[in-house]
Amino acid sequence: MKIALLQIASGGDKMENLAMITPLVRDAAAQGATLIVLPEGASQAFERGRLDTQAEELDGPFASGLRLLADELRVTIVAGMFRPADTKTVNGKEFNRVYNTALITGGGAHTGYDKIHTYDAFNYKESDTVRAGDELVTFVHDGVTVDWSASAHDGSSLDPGQPVADAPGILLVETALGARTGTGTGMVLSPDGLAVTNYHVVEDSSEVHVVVADTGARHTATVLGRDAEHDIAVLDVEGVSDLPVASVSLDPVRRGDQVAAVGNGGGQGYLTAVRGTVLGTDRSIMAAAEGTDQYARLSGLIQTDADVVPGYSGGPVVDDAGQVVGVTVAASDGTTADEVDGFAIPLEVAFDVVDQVLSGEETDTVSIGADGALGIMVGADPDVGVVVMQVDAGSAAEQIGLVEGDVILEIEGRTVGDDASRMSRLVNDHNVGDRITVQWRTADGEVLVVREDVGRHNAVDKVIGWALLEDRLPLRDCFLLVSSRASFEIVAKAAVSRVPVLACVSAPSSLAVEAAERLGVTLVAFARGDRLTVCTHPGRVATA
Repeated sequence: MKIALLQIASGGDKMENLAMITPLVRDAAAQGATLIVLPEGASQAFERGRLDTQAEELDGPFASGLRLLADELRVTIVAGMFRPADTKTVNGKEFNRVYNTALITGGGAHTGYDKIHTYDAFNYKESDTVRAGDELVTFVHDGVTVDWSASAHDGSSLDPGQPVADAPGILLVETALGARTGTGTGMVLSPDGLAVTNYHVVEDSSEVHVVVADTGARHTATVLGRDAEHDIAVLDVEGVSDLPVASVSLDPVRRGDQVAAVGNGGGQGYLTAVRGTVLGTDRSIMAAAEGTDQYARLSGLIQTDADVVPGYSGGPVVDDAGQVVGVTVAASDGTTADEVDGFAIPLEVAFDVVDQVLSGEETDTVSIGADGALGIMVGADPDVGVVVMQVDAGSAAEQIGLVEGDVILEIEGRTVGDDASRMSRLVNDHNVGDRITVQWRTADGEVLVVREDVGRHNAVDKVIGWALLEDRLPLRDCFLLVSSRASFEIVAKAAVSRVPVLACVSAPSSLAVEAAERLGVTLVAFARGDRLTVCTHPGRVATA
């Protein structure tokens, strides 16, 4: 059996993605592959629009297209897609949920596995928009049964750990930003409510609550300060005076020491623990939040072989005496005990951040107070920019008039581009209560600049020159309209400026069409009245 794993960068249109996938599958089959596997979200990329708008059943055009392809080539294709599920109300807002489905088609099979374990951790709750499946699916390929529940390793599959009955000074952390929720862990440093957790647990949150693990008492907490570089946030648990305090040790941690990580594993609402051995100290990693491709370097960490799962973030790593020696911050990628290592921030680093926050003075890394937040959910579209997907009721975004479909252009005069993480960081640099300037484009669009000249090339040069002087390049969120025909040179200028759509009122040259196809520019011709002709890359143009 020959298996091909195809890595693709899917876009926001499922039929365009099908057209991209087809020649890749044909090439894999030509090289002898009989089982061809595509990534999750092959039908539509995450953060490229609402998943429910292009969700389809297994007899839909995307799934049917792959079925016909698999039957033609006599192969089995596995590809991620989305199916309609149900409607869920979260904080008064209705969401059309989907199933996150692995389509299996070919060799007499045409079925799907619906993702069972949705990702509800950190500052994200996948179950708000994705309904969990409830059935494991197997299929037979070349006489071999492929079992989605099996592990390819000798190590045991990961689980949240063993329940912890007694954990003085440990907190379950719950966060919210509008309808979005997250979970993590924290620990108490003083009876009057001084506590610490990871910054990424409370990042972007408008509300933070903690539950005392030993008593179940629930309290509101405020963020006193945070250090994004070291991933530490300092909390004040409100209205308390006699909280139990975590027992700590500042003794050096050494390779071979036996430790345990304690946390709200999987966000299940109670504490569990996983044991491990210290593999090393002063380790550095590139860490990313789940579901993003934005990495940050974390240094000076304790590495263990404890099988840390989401929800442990911000919780303690304790030694054999039960004393806290570090703060869990990350885990390596993997699904089995053999693959996963845990990483923790040394306790002295966390205490240094606490001391700096309590001093009330900001530094290059330490900010006082909580993150500023607009109260929006955004998605990144390389052809459009950072698109507003949801606006929380009562948020700052609602107050200034942002609505779904708007495109964020600048925060405090700094260009956002198509980087949603950059937009979040630019907002997070400010504290709650700060006033910031937000520039956006409405979903209906607006005319940014008009230039005339005796020659169409000169007019285009003037438009691009204006964009350069206004620091608007690249023009990924714009389209260019010329009151003439489109030539090869104008297409090239649009491509260099990253203009995704070029429209002309007359005919394009054949060389212009060829260049637009090759350079990824959507070329529209004969744009007159309510009629137009799309020559290349039609996926960017919607028809009524």
